[in-house]
Amino acid sequence: AVIPAYRTFCEDYYRRTGYRCDLPTEVWRINQDQASLLSPSYDSAGFGLKNVSTKVDGWDDMLLEFADFAAHFKGVPLFNLTKGYKPGYASQVYGARLERFSTMRQRLDPADRLRNQYFKEQIR
Repeated sequence: AVIPAYRTFCEDYYRRTGYRCDLPTEVWRINQDQASLLSPSYDSAGFGLKNVSTKVDGWDDMLLEFADFAAHFKGVPLFNLTKGYKPGYASQVYGARLERFSTMRQRLDPADRLRNQYFKEQIR
């Protein structure tokens, strides 16, 4: 259901704004992976959508709307790749795993040397 909905999203976005991605979107299957607390497929297998662009004007605005689209389908943000998801959404999706990660991070990095502004906003 997500892939046809994504196509509709892109077509609607183009009609409204005149912007469209200038590179194809990648889609891949992700097997269940519990080796990392922050694995996007910790709970079950799934698939990922990764839209890419040469970053022409309008790309950043499109990412904000794409984040809302992904959240509607309960998408799991990847901390190193996903832009535009709302603060607190990662906590909602990752739940107790994010809390465990935060506890470990505080124990292993008590001086916050490895915690930048982005992670301060996303991982409390």
